[in-house]
Amino acid sequence: MEPQAYLTRIYSIKPKQEAPRKKRLPTRNPEPLAVLVSANLSWSMGFMCDSLFCGRRFRTLNVVDDFNREVFAIEVDSNLPAPRVIRVLERAIPGGVTLRN
Repeated sequence: MEPQAYLTRIYSIKPKQEAPRKKRLPTRNPEPLAVLVSANLSWSMGFMCDSLFCGRRFRTLNVVDDFNREVFAIEVDSNLPAPRVIRVLERAIPGGVTLRN
């Protein structure tokens, strides 16, 4: 009996297997951002969260003009329910709103 076959049988040594190959992500073709020509055509909105020294947390909703970075609205509260966000956005009626995570 060959030594390698003997060790395989006694210690159940298995031959080394190749690691599974990683899946490749498809190539992405990002589209360039649209160039704005005047204010009030497109707005961005985002939520921010922070806490006070005493530990109370608060959230802010920021709505900003994409052309000149002018702030349209900042809503601050401990919670911002959907009806309140809708009320803020209805005041603007922009050409489009971009949500930033």
